[in-house]
Amino acid sequence: MSRVGLFGGTFDPVHEGHLALAAACAEQLSLDEVRFLPARIPPHKGAATVSGEHRLAMLELATADRSDFRPDPRELSREGTSYTIDTLIELGEELPDAELFFLCGADSLRDLPTWRRWEELLQRAVFVVVGRSGIDHDPLVERHRAEIEAGRIVLLSCEPPPWASREIRAALEAGQRPEGLPPSVSDYIQERGLYREDPTEEASVTESATELPTDVAELLDLVHDAAASKLAKHPVAFDLTGLTTMTDAIYVCHQDNRAAVEAITDEIRRRLKQSGRKVPRSEGDGHEPQWILLDLGGLMVHVFRAEAREFYSLERLWSDGRKITLGDP
Repeated sequence: MSRVGLFGGTFDPVHEGHLALAAACAEQLSLDEVRFLPARIPPHKGAATVSGEHRLAMLELATADRSDFRPDPRELSREGTSYTIDTLIELGEELPDAELFFLCGADSLRDLPTWRRWEELLQRAVFVVVGRSGIDHDPLVERHRAEIEAGRIVLLSCEPPPWASREIRAALEAGQRPEGLPPSVSDYIQERGLYREDPTEEASVTESATELPTDVAELLDLVHDAAASKLAKHPVAFDLTGLTTMTDAIYVCHQDNRAAVEAITDEIRRRLKQSGRKVPRSEGDGHEPQWILLDLGGLMVHVFRAEAREFYSLERLWSDGRKITLGDP
């Protein structure tokens, strides 16, 4: 039976830290290959800065000298949000004789119950959680002690690299040539001027983001009224027109406990059904949801518990969007 590692992410851009983590997992777990799976639209992060075509091309360059590293474009080819469960189902059917190992960072343990069908994920692949030395004593680990003892989650110690994609992007935007990029990837970025701000393009985005489509504005009013009726705290909304293909706008609020978070999303779903609109499945419903996402197409609704909202800070992530003034319900 072959042993196949699966490494998902935006890879925006791929850097030496990604390659070092994959190499450490391949060595310590005796993996026959590692597949890099760039996401089209990650469910728990903002949209990527550059196109999927560029991110895939950079992955191909970065992994060219290792026959056991292989970019896999399936999530870029799939419409909509890139859910891990869909990928694992596909690969399980394609590789029935392979044992699958899903590689992720230690913070994923915190978020795992918010992933779509997370308990099924652990049946379809072994989750390899990579963290600093001593990760087995991390309080986050205790929440999943049963899965660890059953062998469905494996802890792997690996010191984190000194590079992060966000810092690399910031350096590239400033016109620098940062460390941490494979030379072939750095050349690719420089030749195509990726991650450099285009003042002309930025101006056109600002002009186009002056008004939401009528159907999205009406949907936002419905969501805000429903959330406010359940005492949602500090609601904010941003118009993302022109900034991402993922959605036109986002709505963010929080409450202090699981029951209150679920009450908000249940009320939103009730009012959607009452108005004759399609009622979406919510992502993140679980035993202890920290974050529930309702994908309404033109509007993404994020209902957090307070600590999770602070951790992800979507308001800062989408601060380039136009802040929408929410009316009194």
